Amino acid sequence: MKKYSLLAPLVGLLAASLAFVGFQCSSAELTSAKLYMQKSEWNKAEADLEKAVSKDSLNAESWYYLGIVRGEKEEYPGMMNAFAHCKKISPAHDSDIVKVRLHYWVKAYNEGSKDLQKGRDTSSYYSSALKEFNGAILLEPDSTMGYRGLAYTY
Repeated sequence: MKKYSLLAPLVGLLAASLAFVGFQCSSAELTSAKLYMQKSEWNKAEADLEKAVSKDSLNAESWYYLGIVRGEKEEYPGMMNAFAHCKKISPAHDSDIVKVRLHYWVKAYNEGSKDLQKGRDTSSYYSSALKEFNGAILLEPDSTMGYRGLAYTY
């Protein structure tokens, strides 16, 4: 009986240490990038995520977060590239990618529409509207709204 009473705490201690130390799934770069993302430090987050994907190019989570960071920086071609890598590796983030792309499409389209309206008073806003509508087209090429906004701008 005494033998089992000493063994149980040792097994519990071993299990707790493995839970806290042994099963870390994220790399240090991914963890620090998530912290930078919480602080909205997009350049630092992108740098850490690029390190993470260079070390482990098969980490779908790193590619997914890299796409989000590039979206926040309005680097839509880089965002789409990161999401394409993520989708090749795993379908786990597919539904989230659709939502994120739609979010940035709405953002780009609305900014393009605002700049188009401002361009009627000051023509310098037209170049910004063109950039935003081109971003919207890149994000959702099947939507005619981006093309229509681009045509109105021209």
